[in-house]
Order: sequence, then structure tokens, then C-alpha cells
Amino acid sequence: MKKKQERSNFLTHNLGKSNLIKMMKPIKNIFSKLLFILPAFLLISCQNSNQPESKANDFWSHKFYVINNVSYVENGNNLQKLDLYLQGEYVGEPKYVETDSIPRKILIYIHGGGWAVGDKMTSMNYFLHFLEKGWHVVSINYTLAKDGENASGIPTAVNDVKMALEWICQHAEQYHIDLNNVALGGESAGGQLSLIAGLYNTNPQTIDNSGYREMNIRAIINWFGVIDIENFFYHIMTDQQKNNFTEEAKEELSVISKEFSPINFVSEKAPSIITIHGNEDSVVPVEQAYALHKALDSVHVKNELLVFKGGKHVGFTDMQWEEAFSTIFEFVSN
Repeated sequence: MKKKQERSNFLTHNLGKSNLIKMMKPIKNIFSKLLFILPAFLLISCQNSNQPESKANDFWSHKFYVINNVSYVENGNNLQKLDLYLQGEYVGEPKYVETDSIPRKILIYIHGGGWAVGDKMTSMNYFLHFLEKGWHVVSINYTLAKDGENASGIPTAVNDVKMALEWICQHAEQYHIDLNNVALGGESAGGQLSLIAGLYNTNPQTIDNSGYREMNIRAIINWFGVIDIENFFYHIMTDQQKNNFTEEAKEELSVISKEFSPINFVSEKAPSIITIHGNEDSVVPVEQAYALHKALDSVHVKNELLVFKGGKHVGFTDMQWEEAFSTIFEFVSN
């Protein structure tokens, strides 16, 4: 405080008050101009900071359009339908939509729900970001099992998915789909369906019967999917259900598990697979994910397992969701 006072006295004594005031006027004018310019500068800075959001390669809601409820089976049931999310642009009347003629990568997404519930529109949060990245997306419905007969419905669901993939191959040129750049994805039961469809199409023992061989499935995005069907059902059964499980039912489950469990069809030809799972998933135990990726490692297939601490079945934090999608896009781009 004393030094500050001495400095003030020095200026006043040597320069005089009148001279000091004259010297201060230009400084005051400069500050006035700065106060006038600063808000404009800040406004321009804010606008410039938002410029990357309007780059031409960013995709917003006006960059794709939707065709709902397309039947992939002639005279099929009301669940054998799919939704097409196609890159394009709304251009106004009279045409309204300008279709993108560039063949694009496609994510084929299959919803979960224990093979008995769910819908192709309820899983948009798993594929919306692919639309923002410029991918086509097809979201598939399939015939659902009757209540309490979940396992028995798996063969029909798998067959429906195969028919949907065949339909996509047949209409790839019409909808500008790049069949050389296909990813499959699904959560829970949908994870099992996407995995089995992708593995059928690459396993030397099953590829001839897949019906969609011209589709090059480069990656599978498995959100906490069922890997071993038999183990999964024994895990979710109550003690009473296990006690009431007949030998006939056990045999049926064993056969279904053998034919449709992804773990049984891993080969060195398998597509790249990334799995997202929570270590506290009480529905599909994380051990299923570990088993799949151990099998993939054993045949040297590119794969990644992302296990979130505290993650539950469809239960992740915002930061975990962000990390999941960041990792997914890095995975599918390599």
C-alpha cells in the first residue's frame, strides 16, 4: 500500500495534475472504443466457433428421409416389415425429396426384446448417429414369439432376418446401398440375431445356405447380445421354472441353442465384431461377452470388447454412451 501511494505522489509531483489529466484522456478514449468494439468481436467469435457445425459433411435431420413398413416377404405377416432410412435431401415442391444417388454404407439394425417384444422404431437411439454420419440404415421387425415361448420363437426370428437381408440384396441398386460396406447391429436378443446372421454369412459350413452371400458384412455391433442361448435361459429362469422344466423342453432348448447360438459359429472368416456390455448386467451376464471375444481372439478375428463398470442391461451413463459410440465409429472406420 505504501509503494502504491509513493508511485502516485511521484507522478503527481513530477508531471503536475493538469498534465496527468491530459495524458489520461487518450487512454480513456481508447477504452471507450474498446467497450464499443468488444461486443461485436465477441459476437463474431461466437459465430465463428459454431462454424464447424455447418460443414457440408455434417448430417442433420434434413439429410435423410424414411420409408416405413416395407414388406420384405410377399404376403407376409404384419411384422415382416422394415424401415428404410436413406440419405437424401428435402428440396421442396414439387418433388420434395431428392434421393442421394451415391451408393452408401449401410447399418442393418435388429431390435431386442427377448425375441417376444419390441419394435423397429424403439431402438432409434442405437442407429441415429449412423444417419448423422451419412450411412443408410435399415431397421428390421421380425415375427415375435408368444409370451412364455421365447426360445421357441428364435428359429422363426432368425429366418425372418435372413429373408430381410435377402430383400436388401435384391433392392440394393434401387436404394443405392453399397453391399460391400455392410454393418449389422442389435441389442440383447437383437444382438444375437445380428451376430448369427453375420456369422452364418461367413462360416464355411453355413455360408451356402445364408441366401445373402453377395453382402459383404464388414462389422457387427453387438450391444450386450445373447451369445449362448442355453446358458442365457438357465440364467434368467427362477428356481420354480427350472423345477418345472420338462425333459422335452430341455431337449428343445438344447437343439435351438446348438443351431442359433453365435458362440457355435465363430470362425477365422468372421466379420469384425465390437461388443458393448455392462459388468452389472443382470439379464445377459457379461461372461457371455467375454466368451465370445475369447473365441474371436483364438481365431485371430479383429474384435473389441467394451465393458462399462456399473453398466446394466440398457443402463449406461451419458459418458459411457458417448465413449461407446466414439469407439464404435473408430472401430468400423478402420
